[in-house]
Amino acid sequence: MPVQNSGDRLEIKLELLIRNGERRIALRFPYNIELITIAKQLGATWSATDRCWHVANGREHVSVVFSAFKGKAWVDYSGLKVTVEKKNTAPKPAKAERPTIPKAYVLKLERLRYSPNTIRAYTQMLGDFMLFHPGKELDDLNEDDIHAFMDHLVARKLSASHQNQAVNAIKFHFEKVLGRPRVVHRIDRPRKSSRLPNVMSEAEVKKVLEAPMNTKHRAMLMLVYSAGLRSGELLALRPEDLDRDRKLLKVIGGKGNKDRVSLLSSKALIAVDV
Repeated sequence: MPVQNSGDRLEIKLELLIRNGERRIALRFPYNIELITIAKQLGATWSATDRCWHVANGREHVSVVFSAFKGKAWVDYSGLKVTVEKKNTAPKPAKAERPTIPKAYVLKLERLRYSPNTIRAYTQMLGDFMLFHPGKELDDLNEDDIHAFMDHLVARKLSASHQNQAVNAIKFHFEKVLGRPRVVHRIDRPRKSSRLPNVMSEAEVKKVLEAPMNTKHRAMLMLVYSAGLRSGELLALRPEDLDRDRKLLKVIGGKGNKDRVSLLSSKALIAVDV
């Protein structure tokens, strides 16, 4: 609705108002009993601090205000329009860029045949450590800087395993890549928790395996349960890894890049051969 000159009529200015963290619409007009009565009928609240009446924010409320004061006063909503334009054109805060991981770090991990998952985790955590100390060169950081980062992880309530892996990732750079003495061995590590495993009962396992599913998924679940496989180990299985005669299963390149042999139950073997 275009803004018109007020002439002899009263004018009401609409502006954005923040009250107790909530966005409101301020109604500003000279003292007038009739306009105050209309404002009260709209459910407006008087603010002695801001010296204005105010209503809830929203397009529908603006329309109601226009209708209520129609013929009684000119409604100037340019204050709301300017506020919206300023809000839309305000620059967004720049995101912190991820630091560049030294190539020597990644190459060393690859030469020592660390798994892709470990390389990904180590580079992520070393990047977090570098990001925690902006403006500082990685090679110039010391034990105090590492302690500060560990305190940061504790404050974020991250798991003990996450904290331990962060220590290992940082330790790898200073000791394996730079070849420095063991300066990180004095870094405090969290105590390992000792918790009982949540083991499913035989009836629960039977219920899972008998649930409606296709034969491939049932065979996969039976292999996991029978041989104690991790998901990655299951996906890496090959037909030649199954020793049907001896009912054994070879796991190639498991956790820690180690091979092992596990048991293969008769029922799992039947499910695989279906």
